[in-house]
Amino acid sequence: DITNGMAPMLSQQLLGKQVELVPHTGIVVFGKEYFFGSGPCIGEPGNCVGIPPAKVLDLGETAKTAEELEAHINSVLALEHTAENYSLMTHNCNHYADDVAKFLLGGQGLPEWIPNFAQEALTGPMGQMLKANAAPAGTNEDLEAGLKSLASQPTEVRRAALTTLLKITQNVEKNPAEPKFRRIKTENPAFKKKVIDVEGGMEVLIAAGWTPDVFEGEDVWMMEDGAMGSQGHNMRRFEAELAKLP
Repeated sequence: DITNGMAPMLSQQLLGKQVELVPHTGIVVFGKEYFFGSGPCIGEPGNCVGIPPAKVLDLGETAKTAEELEAHINSVLALEHTAENYSLMTHNCNHYADDVAKFLLGGQGLPEWIPNFAQEALTGPMGQMLKANAAPAGTNEDLEAGLKSLASQPTEVRRAALTTLLKITQNVEKNPAEPKFRRIKTENPAFKKKVIDVEGGMEVLIAAGWTPDVFEGEDVWMMEDGAMGSQGHNMRRFEAELAKLP
């Protein structure tokens, strides 16, 4: 659970529906855990993402060997599951684990709710905010609603939030081929204070195309490929809001 137990408390607010957990799935077999980080990874079972396992499912027994699995990962899955073609909705860590399970079990993958989680979780009205990254540039109603909420904050709080949002957006827009500019550590204290903990800040961040995820064992906010096309529009909106401040 990448929310580390926070999903029941946060999901109603963020998604408009209650969810038990937000899965980040690994496959444990041959004494190792196979999971997706910035690409296919192998680690110590239960200690790969910095969060204790929330649920363990027994998928069955495999006739494959460790050598066969790792050869399949290197020759097939490593080409299909990369940081560049990662998609929160359709090609994420759970889809990688599902593909590993299917290889091991002759086509039997994970329970469907796991790879389908993102699609199903975002069907509620509030959850549609998280789909803003798939929308073309133009009027973004969720972004405008977030900016309106942010406008109720004191001037300097608003200035700090908008300046931070503009800076991360400029970094993405100017360096589209640099993955490091598309990740922000969730526990970054300055970012939390200036954006996440400010009323309207998280709403603007999500509407701008940032989504919660895990990268190399750390909780992060990440922007996927589908959100890139809207960053020029977002940058102009943040500049316009800053220009209104005294």
